[in-house]
Amino acid sequence: MSFLLFLPLLQEAAPSPTSPWTDRERKILLSLSPLPPVPASPGNEVADDPVAAALGRALFFDPGLSGDDSMSCATCHDPDKGWGDGLARAKGRKELAFHTPSVVGAAFNRWQFWDGRKDSLWSQALEPIEHPDEMAGSRTGGLHHIRRTPPLLELWGAAFGPFPDLTDPDRFPESACPAPVDPASPFEDLSGASPDSRHRAWAEMKADDQAVVDANYAKVGKAIGAFERLLVSGLSPFDRWVEGLEDDRESLVEGFGATQWRGARLFIGKAGCLQCHFGPGFTDGQFHNVGMAVPAGTDFDDGRPLGIQRVRVDRFNARGKHSARPGVRKNPHLLYLAFDEHTYGAYKTPTLRNLGRTAPFGHDGRFATLMEVLDFYEDLPGLPPIGHREETLLPLELSTSEKEDLVAFLHSLTSEPIAKEFGRPSRKP
Repeated sequence: MSFLLFLPLLQEAAPSPTSPWTDRERKILLSLSPLPPVPASPGNEVADDPVAAALGRALFFDPGLSGDDSMSCATCHDPDKGWGDGLARAKGRKELAFHTPSVVGAAFNRWQFWDGRKDSLWSQALEPIEHPDEMAGSRTGGLHHIRRTPPLLELWGAAFGPFPDLTDPDRFPESACPAPVDPASPFEDLSGASPDSRHRAWAEMKADDQAVVDANYAKVGKAIGAFERLLVSGLSPFDRWVEGLEDDRESLVEGFGATQWRGARLFIGKAGCLQCHFGPGFTDGQFHNVGMAVPAGTDFDDGRPLGIQRVRVDRFNARGKHSARPGVRKNPHLLYLAFDEHTYGAYKTPTLRNLGRTAPFGHDGRFATLMEVLDFYEDLPGLPPIGHREETLLPLELSTSEKEDLVAFLHSLTSEPIAKEFGRPSRKP
């Protein structure tokens, strides 16, 4: 007798976590857990150095890297808010166009930021420090702060050796950094033309001194990256349930019951979520236009193509001299990046882990709840304002109760919070 004949009955009562699943479904579910070890970071020679991570942690929570000592990385990546900020759109000196993603699990990302304009965790850490609308600091200012802060200086010495001599104010101004590179004109030096005093100060520095600052500023990012690599989700109710599924234990677990079980079936089947949200990270790591390309209340935005242009000219990318593998030949991640009309308006697929702590949702935070997200995919309203929506996307056509089950499943992907003092729980005792 067909399995489908039993499905209505199974959905009426609390089901067994194992017996209802086909071999194919079981294989899919087992592919979604557990999280693998954090991948290597070949561009960061101190990626797994605990001393460097300790320095990175100190810098992550230190407002001294900002222009006026008022903001740190943790301002927008607050441990009490799922290592995000809980806002629709990030707010530094100004409100930004995009929602702040959590840094939990960011070490699994091949590309950083919604448009993928950074190709490493350590390089990503550097941009907000100098961005005028975020922390508005500078690379010389951050290094001077470390030089004047004994605990930081001690950790630096343990991680990287002697700190450079930056005491000459004529060579190393208190606040200097290059102007942001214009992706359309990557070889044009904009520092001298910028009205920002930080940029003018940088333009007046000698090239050799700029090189000293760049080399050590890269170490700031590598230390922060080493710390952020430790921010990995623990076991969620779904992960604990999959352990039982793998071991053929016939029991549901706390936080994963019949409603979540039904939602899991929808997730891997009827709802089509696996098109973009697969594997233990619940993401394909790619970029898609789902029909909401231009951030709400903003002007025209390219999405992924602009990110490609930016990462190609980034002085801290994987091919740059500050990478532990500079000039790697045949690097497909950078050399063979391609964009066409289908990449316009495309943004990175986010992980679905820890959704219970990372609301609101969407690259511009336009969805306050997961139900609003599902309502959007239910209707797929209109055409995208830019580019071409993914052709594989179809309306969900789920009932209200099915959407409630799916939301319950998504919440089962939320693990215990990671505090400031953290350690990754083991999978099994």
